Amino acid sequence: MKSRFTIAERWDIGHVSERLCSWRHNAESLSLRPIVEIARDYQKNIGEYCDDHLRRWPDHGPLVQRWRDNLRRFLFWALAYEIALHFRRDNAPRPSGRAHTSFEMMDYRLTPQQFECALAEMKVRRRSVPEYAAFAAMQGLIRLHVTSPFGWAVRHQGTFRTLLGLK
Repeated sequence: MKSRFTIAERWDIGHVSERLCSWRHNAESLSLRPIVEIARDYQKNIGEYCDDHLRRWPDHGPLVQRWRDNLRRFLFWALAYEIALHFRRDNAPRPSGRAHTSFEMMDYRLTPQQFECALAEMKVRRRSVPEYAAFAAMQGLIRLHVTSPFGWAVRHQGTFRTLLGLK
């Protein structure tokens, strides 16, 4: 199988901190899919890449395992973010001066089935003490119907990303 990440393997890549493009979306856009569905694509595509990489470089096992661990961790926190987005208030003020994620701009809500699926996926992906604690706290707040902290967390997601080592 030809690598889907050939560019990244062969050339330097990086982040450009200026807007280079824009997009539009409508109700049928694939970009409107919830994170829980996108997570499956990430898992599949990056998992296939990891398998392919190991076939080409069998001695890279520890490196590939680190990639898989990072992917699992990233997906856990992305799902937590999606659940927090689900509980944001429609009239909540959005901070100015920062870029919004596409998920914030789309302003969608999960269906009950998608919501349960996101929680189930988080439960499967948790490994570390902070992940277990975050999952337990989220479930407790949801059961108590105290969901306003989720909206606050979304509005201050940059701070949380830094605290969690995701930035």
